[in-house]
Amino acid sequence: METFSFDVGAIRCTAVNDGEARYDARDYVINAPEAAVDKAVRGHGLDPTEIPSPYSGLVIDSGTRRVLVDTGAGDLTPRVGRLRRNLIAAEIAPVSIDTVVITHGHPDHLGGNVDDAGRIAFSAARWVLGRREWEFWTDETELARLPNVMGEWSRRNLGPLRDRVELVETEFEVATGVSVIASPGHTPGHVAVAVRSEGAELLYVSDAALHPIHLEHPGWRP
Repeated sequence: METFSFDVGAIRCTAVNDGEARYDARDYVINAPEAAVDKAVRGHGLDPTEIPSPYSGLVIDSGTRRVLVDTGAGDLTPRVGRLRRNLIAAEIAPVSIDTVVITHGHPDHLGGNVDDAGRIAFSAARWVLGRREWEFWTDETELARLPNVMGEWSRRNLGPLRDRVELVETEFEVATGVSVIASPGHTPGHVAVAVRSEGAELLYVSDAALHPIHLEHPGWRP
């Protein structure tokens, strides 16, 4: 399934597939006994050595604004980078996106910010990012400590946004009923997105949890 739509009150949300990676349970949990982790993963019907991790974006239609949360991985691997074409297939024109929220600066969340020619992929959008996150991923001293791909993707996908990015520090409403909320930990300035409408609520945690086992065992960390 390339897209999945659902409602939060009067707000329409559409999850859009960007592709998939696969991980070993040892990547997902580093501070718990291997046998316990394997049991938890198998409880979800999964092979602990081949855990599928779908990459996705979330389109939120508030009625007055169309928000995209994260832009996928771009051409990080041949198995990802499908978000733009899946948006178009779902009749969501990229030019109709007026706000893009980047939850954090890892390559699989900002890799679709620009196209192959380095042009901004969502030409009509303003961009929202946590201030601490922007500062970290545009700091060459910090990037020098990380794998090369981290710096490559952040330079390519954040640099062109300098004149249109809005940096936030506390809970910030990007559209009626749609707010970003500070949730640092996975990265220094990671944000979650809250959607609230007609008494219903969605908390889109992004990588604050990588798998249901992290919610079942809050002390386990990747």
